[in-house]
Amino acid sequence: MLMSPLFRAFGCFPAMLLAVSISAATPVSTPAPAAEAFPDVQSEIDRLRAEIDAYRADQATATVDEDRRAAMQGLIEDVLADADARVSFQDDAFIGGWKKGFRLQSPDGNFSLKIAGQVQIRYVVNHREGDQDLPNNPAGTLWGMENRRTKLKFSGHVVDPTIKYKIQVAYLRFTGGLPFLEEGYLAKDLGNGFEVQVGQFKAPFTQEWLVSSTSLLAVDRSIVDAYFRPGYAQGVQLGWTSDRVRGWLWCGDGLGAVGFGDARTNSINTPWYQTRTRWATTARVEWCPEGSWGLFKDYTSRIGSDSGVMVGFAAMGQQLNGMIPGTNDLIAWGMTTDVSVEFGGANLFASLAWEHNEPTSGPAANPWGATIQGGVFVSESLEVFGRYSYLNYDTLIDPQPDTGRYDGFTVGLNWFFNPDVKFTLDWGINFASLVEGSALRRPSLQGIGYRSDEPDRDHQWALRAQVQLLF
Repeated sequence: MLMSPLFRAFGCFPAMLLAVSISAATPVSTPAPAAEAFPDVQSEIDRLRAEIDAYRADQATATVDEDRRAAMQGLIEDVLADADARVSFQDDAFIGGWKKGFRLQSPDGNFSLKIAGQVQIRYVVNHREGDQDLPNNPAGTLWGMENRRTKLKFSGHVVDPTIKYKIQVAYLRFTGGLPFLEEGYLAKDLGNGFEVQVGQFKAPFTQEWLVSSTSLLAVDRSIVDAYFRPGYAQGVQLGWTSDRVRGWLWCGDGLGAVGFGDARTNSINTPWYQTRTRWATTARVEWCPEGSWGLFKDYTSRIGSDSGVMVGFAAMGQQLNGMIPGTNDLIAWGMTTDVSVEFGGANLFASLAWEHNEPTSGPAANPWGATIQGGVFVSESLEVFGRYSYLNYDTLIDPQPDTGRYDGFTVGLNWFFNPDVKFTLDWGINFASLVEGSALRRPSLQGIGYRSDEPDRDHQWALRAQVQLLF
């Protein structure tokens, strides 16, 4: 019984040995790789690996873009914060630019400043007949250069656009270039076309005087205007403007018209206690049946511009208060009328002025003068012009018809390099005699290129060339 299990155990041993021997003798087969055994499985693995690599790349890019977006957001927030700060602090918030002058303006439009300037460099050749030399006025030919006008202008509005201001400083040629206040005023728009102005500015009388020296036809205004214009004056003015009619009423401290003779007094830059008049006033009214008011700010009518007509009439007068010895109660007054026409490439202007003055002794004087001028563009940048003037400025000196007179003409051209640079050349002659007298103020002549004549001499002429720059 015992042997039976053992036998069965050991009895199968030879068979086991035989199986081992056969296994050792037979080569063992190596399983095939997965790629060869399962090609579809390997393809799927490769595809998954590619997707994983692409995802990793997308994640890296997304991180960079997110950082960039964060940086841009921070920059935008900084810019907005700076803009808010500028709006909050109005003293630092001004918008700058250039339009016929350098301009600064607050973002809300309630404050503005315009800075502009004018330079006129002039060369003059003057010939005066004679055989004697007057004081500072030798006979023969004189020539030379001058800064005829050098000005700085500051204008704009404060608090709101209805409150305007202007300050104009000139560097005068006959004071060694020292600054001199020409204009300084405030103006308030009252609505419905009304405006009140107070300070120092041009008193309204002659049209030539009211047109800026930057916008003249010839090198300078006519000798008639130099004699009759009131000049800059201190006072208050009420103005009214509509589409076709406008006017001004001025009252102030004194008018400096040369034609007022001994009753002439200029209130420019004077203190209150030096007022030399009991009263002084001017009034001017204009009618524009065709065109717009802007056409008549200058005497130039460009090719293709609008046409227009304007007619003006003015009067002025004053009475002295005796502060000037011997002039108590002296009265002077005057009147003028003018017409301006623009044809869209050509222009025409004519004026007539008359003044009455009572001297400290002797009969009253009644000087008068007339001017007619016109210009035409022969090309887009070249304008030719001519002007005739007659002035009987001092009837008390000599009854001879050719003495104490200007009776002459001026011809010339304007060459516009651009709207801000202009060259003007003209030549004028006086067939009568500009005799010096009490009613003639020499600077009025010298400023436009003429001198006083000897009583028996005439045919004085002047050649003038000028370059003008506006900025």
